Amino acid sequence: MSNLLHPYNYWESNGQYYFDAPSGARYVAYFLDLSSFAENLYTFNFDRIQDGAPNIADSNVFDTICAILQGFFVKHQNSMLLVCDTIDGREEARMRLFNSWFIRIAPEGLTKIDRSGKAEAYNLFVSLLVWADNPMRDALVSILEEYCQTMLQ
Repeated sequence: MSNLLHPYNYWESNGQYYFDAPSGARYVAYFLDLSSFAENLYTFNFDRIQDGAPNIADSNVFDTICAILQGFFVKHQNSMLLVCDTIDGREEARMRLFNSWFIRIAPEGLTKIDRSGKAEAYNLFVSLLVWADNPMRDALVSILEEYCQTMLQ
């Protein structure tokens, strides 16, 4: 793990990673298996499941998510499809956040392919994180392209 990260202690339970911030907020991070599309393809989500004190900026939450993601890619030769949630209109901000995570924690050889577009009701921002030497790389890029085409119709 990067020496620059200062994550909170987190624990894993049933494939989900939990951590508490000093503000009282509790977070959960989890990976969803997308093997129906391709072997070793996942997506990633995290949510605040318990509110804490309001308006407290906390860079250690960022560091903790980075540490969880870094561990996922160091331990596995997996690929990840990141789709930025559009529920609150902040999908572009989410993409910038994922970009900063990637820049900060990506192991050498992990590449990111971004796609975006505008649908009638939302803006789509999607990234594929895939190892450069993944033998399924071309097929995964095709899945990314097909997903984006479907979502933008």
